[in-house]
Amino acid sequence: MDDNPKTIAARTAAAINANAARTANVSSTAAASLPAPLPAPVPQNPDDGAKQEFYSGATHQFNFGTANSDKWLCAWSRWFNSKHPELAGDWNEMQTIRI
Repeated sequence: MDDNPKTIAARTAAAINANAARTANVSSTAAASLPAPLPAPVPQNPDDGAKQEFYSGATHQFNFGTANSDKWLCAWSRWFNSKHPELAGDWNEMQTIRI
């Protein structure tokens, strides 16, 4: 992500509140003004279009390149047994890391 996910979430909430206030003050026959644009959504869980990869070790190093510096990585992790997927652990909370 280009911005800190917490900043994006705060901007999203502000835009939603502004849009709600704007529509509350407009009569049903009046033309509503354009809504405030929402920023890119912050992923809420690993199934929100996130890329999922399996690593067999406890640690892994990523190489994102200089083009991605100053961006944010949203990451989740969990224990997973490839021979017994039914024993997989729950996803942890989202971690944000600056690249």
